[in-house]
Amino acid sequence: MARLGSRRRDHVKTCLIVALALLVSACANKPNLSTPHLVGAGVGALAGGGIGYQFGGGITQSLLTTTGAILGGAVGYAAGPRLWPSDRVALNQATHRALSEPDGEIITWSNPETGNGGMVRPTRSFLGPTGTMCRQFRTSVAWGSGTTGSTGLACLQQDGTWSVVEDRLG
Repeated sequence: MARLGSRRRDHVKTCLIVALALLVSACANKPNLSTPHLVGAGVGALAGGGIGYQFGGGITQSLLTTTGAILGGAVGYAAGPRLWPSDRVALNQATHRALSEPDGEIITWSNPETGNGGMVRPTRSFLGPTGTMCRQFRTSVAWGSGTTGSTGLACLQQDGTWSVVEDRLG
């Protein structure tokens, strides 16, 4: 009986190694294997493989583990370059600086830790429904694999600080 358990573990290990090799070879054509991509792929593969391992038995379990690792790694690779917490801090600081500037003024930010950066530009100022000053703004973010843009809305608080009410960047 112990031999059967050992054989299953060996089979699962082999499947995980094959899945990892497939992920690495799939990423080999990509010019950008940045840390966020690799961390995302690794975490995704482990999570997906762990989930797949919970189902079935024997060869079915091995196939589900391998499939989970491949799918998890692919999703993690794609999601990896998103904003890291330190990027979000830099973006929030730039947003608050930009809200103190005239409409159309561009404030840039960059994060040397991740290589990501972007800009924030207030686009329209107006009085909100309660009579408070509100501003719409546009955000662009660039990372190694691409760029994205979004819009947001902030309103001036009684203490003189800006509160972001809506941020579609996520």
